[in-house]
Amino acid sequence: IISLLISEPLKKAEFDLLQADKRLQAGVYLLKKDKTKATLAISTISKGQNYFEESILKLKEAKKQRKDIGSLLDRIINSSKKHLEVLKEFVGDVKDNKEEASKLIERMQKLQLDAIGIK
Repeated sequence: IISLLISEPLKKAEFDLLQADKRLQAGVYLLKKDKTKATLAISTISKGQNYFEESILKLKEAKKQRKDIGSLLDRIINSSKKHLEVLKEFVGDVKDNKEEASKLIERMQKLQLDAIGIK
């Protein structure tokens, strides 16, 4: 509901980045708590990547509106690096569904390149 109330692109991008970070940590926590919940953990992280993608789209929208996106862009790029670091460790912990977990890394790499391309 909060997401629907945010209309300003920079604030929405910040909110979406926060949600992406939360989903990543929730997925990692799920797997550490119970290794049998790998499918749910992967799904949770994937939904977080949807938020990450949305934050990049909103950042692009803000750039088109000639808003100062510098600091948020740096945060998004740094966050993508951390996401990749966490995902590589996550994939190592997944016993089943390795292929699906590896796709999370591929997608985050694409999102990172997309974010870097905004500069």
